[in-house]
Amino acid sequence: ELQCSFSSLSVEKPLAGNEAFTCPPYFQAKTCCRENELQQIWDKVEDMMQFILRVLDDHGEELRRAEEAEAANNFADGPCSAYHQQLFLSRLQGFRNARDATVKGLDILQGATMHMLCAACFQSSSNLKLEQVENFTSSALLSLQDRMGAIFTDQVIQDKSPDPVCSLRYVESLSEGVSFPAKGRFHPAFRWSGGMLDTFSNWMDRVLALLMEVPGSLMFQRSLLQLVFFYAERPTSDAFQLLLGPAPGGGELLEASEETEMQKLCPEAPRFIIFVRQ
Repeated sequence: ELQCSFSSLSVEKPLAGNEAFTCPPYFQAKTCCRENELQQIWDKVEDMMQFILRVLDDHGEELRRAEEAEAANNFADGPCSAYHQQLFLSRLQGFRNARDATVKGLDILQGATMHMLCAACFQSSSNLKLEQVENFTSSALLSLQDRMGAIFTDQVIQDKSPDPVCSLRYVESLSEGVSFPAKGRFHPAFRWSGGMLDTFSNWMDRVLALLMEVPGSLMFQRSLLQLVFFYAERPTSDAFQLLLGPAPGGGELLEASEETEMQKLCPEAPRFIIFVRQ
């Protein structure tokens, strides 16, 4: 248990906390942590909060550009245009919802980390209060995960094509064999990792993944979908075959390109394409 109340070693301190924060009133100014440990952990908290805020700012700019593209509605009329447009619009809405959840999770992360740090480093006058706050924190984080999971599941449903003719290999592969969360149910409790800083860092990294995984992946998928439709107009390209499946008359196209320079250089080597986001 990471609770200073269980420790027989403690020293008096002017206040329960440090210069950056003050612990809630149910903590006493008796600490069992070194001052440098306390500072290192809170520095980690502040670094992570600033990182999340920067990412949210970037997401906000991406959202603005995506909404402008949505308003332009550049999809040509056709039997699959409604489904193809839905692939973009549903990700945009899912991203909005996930971003809102991340903003709420930011407050949970900051409050939970402060409480856990105070519990680990300062003696409490009310163990019942500690238990109440920790139960609330666990419930809040699990509820956040459930919200992200619902957004992920809804996207999988939206990706189902109403007509097999309109389905895209790349879209099908996005959710094939994938589950959320990838590593199973989130465990809000701390796990001792050999040191205070490592223990808190590992816990905060798990919360960070919970906050950023869904909104980041939805917007990244949207960018890749733009590439899918770009290469949809280029059926002789390797990217077309990779993302959309064999082109019409694909056998003849492959035979015609059998003697390309790449095949002469690497006749047995498989070819693949990696998309790197700039």
